[in-house]
Amino acid sequence: MVPEDRLCQVLTASFGNDLEPAAEALVRLANESGGNDNITLALLRVGGPSRDSG
Repeated sequence: MVPEDRLCQVLTASFGNDLEPAAEALVRLANESGGNDNITLALLRVGGPSRDSG
């Protein structure tokens, strides 16, 4: 329901290391765009610093 260019805008915006704001924005956009069924979203960060200190 969300156009690909809008998805790219949200995903490339500066959300720092937290994916939750991006997820919330995408779900909101899907609802506003006429989502008429369940909305499923999965975000995965690939690469970057490891949180494992040992």
